[in-house]
Amino acid sequence: MVLNPQGDILEGKPFFNPEVVKQFKVKSIRGHYATKFDMDIIRPNADAYVYEFDRLGQMVREYKIHMGDTLISSFQYDYKGNITLHRESNKFGYHETRYFYDDRNRVTRLEIRRDQKEHLNKLSFELDESKIIAEERFEYIPLDGMNYKKLCYNGANRVYRIEFFYFNDKAQLIKKESALHNGSGRVETNYIYTKKGKVETVKSIAVGSGRHEKLKKFEYDQQGNVLSRKIYRSDKIISEEQFVFHEGSGLLKAIISRGSEGNMLTILQFSNYQYFK
Repeated sequence: MVLNPQGDILEGKPFFNPEVVKQFKVKSIRGHYATKFDMDIIRPNADAYVYEFDRLGQMVREYKIHMGDTLISSFQYDYKGNITLHRESNKFGYHETRYFYDDRNRVTRLEIRRDQKEHLNKLSFELDESKIIAEERFEYIPLDGMNYKKLCYNGANRVYRIEFFYFNDKAQLIKKESALHNGSGRVETNYIYTKKGKVETVKSIAVGSGRHEKLKKFEYDQQGNVLSRKIYRSDKIISEEQFVFHEGSGLLKAIISRGSEGNMLTILQFSNYQYFK
C-alpha cells in the first residue's frame, strides 16, 4: 500500500499505491495523533491527518490539523499519474505549483502561483485570480545510455543549477550529481537497491561550507511496503519512522516516529477508513 520508488517517502509527495487503494475502494483515511514518552502512557491529542482519494486510487487531498490550524493540500494528475497541480492553503494564504512533463515523465517547467483574493473558502481552492510569482524550466541533454544532464533555468532564463543523472542496466537511478552554476554547493547522491528493486539506502554528500553527509535507510516487507525509514547525519541517527499494517488486508494502520532525542514517540494511528460503494 505504501510506495517509495525514489527514497523520498514522507517528503511531501503522495506515497500510497494507487492500485491497492483502488482495489480496496478506499475513499478516505483519517488518523489521529498521540505521543508517548519513556516510562509514560500514550497521550492522544487534537492533531489529526486525513487522506482523500479518487476512484482511480490517486490521493487528491490531504488535511493536517495541527495546533488549531488546518493545512490542506490538493493534487491533480495527468493520464500517466504524474502530478500536474499541487495546491496548498494555510492561515497565511493560498498557493499552487503547476508541473509540465516530457515523454519520459521528467518535469520540463513549473509555475508557482499565489492567489490574489482574500476571504476564500480554504476547502474550495478556487484560484481564479492567481498570478505567477516564480517560474522555472528544465532542459535535458542526453548522455550515454539512459544517463542525462539537466540544466535548471530561473525566471530570468539563466542557468542556476546543473545536475547529472546516472542509471544502471536495470534503468534504476544510481547516482545524482548537482551543483550551482558557479560551481559551489555541490551535492552527490548515491542509491542502492534491494534484490527486489526497492531503494535500500540513499546517501548524500554535500560540499560547500564544510562537508555534510546524510543517509537514509529503508526496510520492506514481502509485499514491498516500507516498514521503516531511518535518517542519519554524520553517522548519528536523527529520526526514525515505522509503518504498521493491518494483518490480512495490508492496509496502513499507523506511522510511529521517533526524533533525535529518542525519548518520545509520535503515533499517527489510522482508525477510520471510508470506502466507495
